Amino acid sequence: MDQILVAFKKAVLNNYANFQGRTTRKDFWYFILAQVIIDIIYVLLLWLLPDQRYAWGALYRVYIIVLLSPSIAIQVRRLHDVGLSGWIFLIDFIPFLGGLILAIIDCFPASPKGEKYGSYF
Repeated sequence: MDQILVAFKKAVLNNYANFQGRTTRKDFWYFILAQVIIDIIYVLLLWLLPDQRYAWGALYRVYIIVLLSPSIAIQVRRLHDVGLSGWIFLIDFIPFLGGLILAIIDCFPASPKGEKYGSYF
């Protein structure tokens, strides 16, 4: 659990809008896992406290807006690690298929071609 929090903190606080360099597969997936855990907690809070639905909804919208830049930045750095341009991120706008393709690419190991994008963060 500690590694998940460290990866999440590193992505959100230290590299909030850093689109340069690379990120490891482990750090990327720990960031995703932290987001999934937060989403599960949000759903549980909605289920346990249905009277507070609007307040929780407003708080969750703020959370999504705050994490938009770090989420895109870590995705771009992961694409750099695989040796691809960060602009490949735009494939995510293809409904259904784009997210699946990016998820598959995110599972690839680091490529020597990625070294041209710099060091790990």
